[in-house]
Amino acid sequence: MSAVPRNPVPHMVAQPNLAPPDLVTVPSKSSKPLKLVFPQKQIAFSSSLMITTQLSVVVPPESGLVAAQASQLQAGKLVSYVLPRNPRPGDQYGAEETVRVHATIGQQGLVTEIKPVSGPIFLLSSTMGAVHLWRYKPTLLNGMPIETHQDVTVIFKLPR
Repeated sequence: MSAVPRNPVPHMVAQPNLAPPDLVTVPSKSSKPLKLVFPQKQIAFSSSLMITTQLSVVVPPESGLVAAQASQLQAGKLVSYVLPRNPRPGDQYGAEETVRVHATIGQQGLVTEIKPVSGPIFLLSSTMGAVHLWRYKPTLLNGMPIETHQDVTVIFKLPR
């Protein structure tokens, strides 16, 4: 017996060409939550690592008078970050190692939860510790801060 997903969240990719950067108009006719996924952004690059992030927001369905109008979503921005350290920089662990984590950003712009997705445990720990210290300008839905999610990818490169 195969599992059937219950009430899947509709998925929409934010198109920066269609609106000012990181400002999206959300359709109002949906009675289900809508997941918006913004383009991936590179936030750090050096000879030893590269960090990219991708913001996603689940917009709840609106009800009553608000449903008659489209919602405005202003994507939050990363305002400060700490680079993860390679705890074993001299090790010959390969040309590069990729670590992925999923962070929840609360209404005040603080990282409230981090879940490991993939990568070596010794690099996951360092990455999760660094991402926990990141700070964001909150994402706003119709001017009110909302919780968002950030997928973070860190590629650790072997020093040459």
